[in-house]
Amino acid sequence: MPKPGKRRKFSAAEKLRIVREAAACTQRGDIEPLPRREGIYSSLLTAWRKQLALHGSEALPRRKPGRKPKQDAIEWVKA
Repeated sequence: MPKPGKRRKFSAAEKLRIVREAAACTQRGDIEPLPRREGIYSSLLTAWRKQLALHGSEALPRRKPGRKPKQDAIEWVKA
């Protein structure tokens, strides 16, 4: 386990592995130890599943932290 206070960063391959492992759980109660073992909250697993379902595996790679870049005037007019 990482040190307390350190934010963990998951690669797209790790996220995909965890989501696939969760999908392989077929019986009731099989999925409960998975987030505990991986050290994640179940809500994070749910978010990864949703991203995968909506956008495919392209949505799983990490994003840069921080605010989204502001649109300039030309992009704003096009939108």
